[in-house]
Amino acid sequence: MPGLKGKIIISLASEEKSDKITRIFSEKGAFVYNYPMIKTEPASGNDKAVSKILSKITDFKLIIFTSVNAVKYFFYKLEKLNISADLINAEFAVIGNATEKMLNRYGFKSNYNFRNRNSSEFAYDLLKVTKTPKKNILIPSGNLSPDNLGNILSEYHKIEKITVYDTIITDKLDASLQELILKNNYDFMIFLSPSAVYGLMNNLPGQVNKKNMRCAVIGSVTKKAINKYDIKPFFIPSVPDIEVMAEELEHFFEENKFKHILKY
Repeated sequence: MPGLKGKIIISLASEEKSDKITRIFSEKGAFVYNYPMIKTEPASGNDKAVSKILSKITDFKLIIFTSVNAVKYFFYKLEKLNISADLINAEFAVIGNATEKMLNRYGFKSNYNFRNRNSSEFAYDLLKVTKTPKKNILIPSGNLSPDNLGNILSEYHKIEKITVYDTIITDKLDASLQELILKNNYDFMIFLSPSAVYGLMNNLPGQVNKKNMRCAVIGSVTKKAINKYDIKPFFIPSVPDIEVMAEELEHFFEENKFKHILKY
């Protein structure tokens, strides 16, 4: 069968992304089984600290979003704290088109949009255009987000990082998912985050041979997470974007070769 037609795909992404993944891959003839390994919710227990920082929203000259959830829950926090988004007098930097589109929903456009594989690459590209003068920068993020973006930028700017959402990893697997994996009744799995990797791997039954699992990952950070389990993903897209991933996977299966296959 050409491309993705007839392929059975297991998606471990969050519920918020399941519909989009199903639509994109189904349009290419694939069958998608969604088993969310994570869910997100507004960060709890830190309203006082976040309120203190966001009360100075006019002081920030740049706000950075590395994910759709960062955008969504940032504006949720503003609304909850009765802080008007109209007070924002900052530029915006985002990773990827999905994050840009979410920002657009709230009436803003990004000034910098880089389609990097990870936040470190993003930070260095951003420094090329924002190294001087020194700025107050706000980075809304999740509780499991790495600190490397802020650490890199802090050499040149004053950084404030706030946790606006929590990522909760599942502690059990659906029986039908276990059956698909145990009986090898799938073509490949899709991982969009390290958290999804941990959610699956930490709950797999012992009889599963993890090294034989066929996995496609969205980017280098997720690749590192899955490598910890001695699994080598067969595919990584040129940029961490679901639509790009689907297009490039289709070409991969059509040609049985692809320049973005990882070399180990």
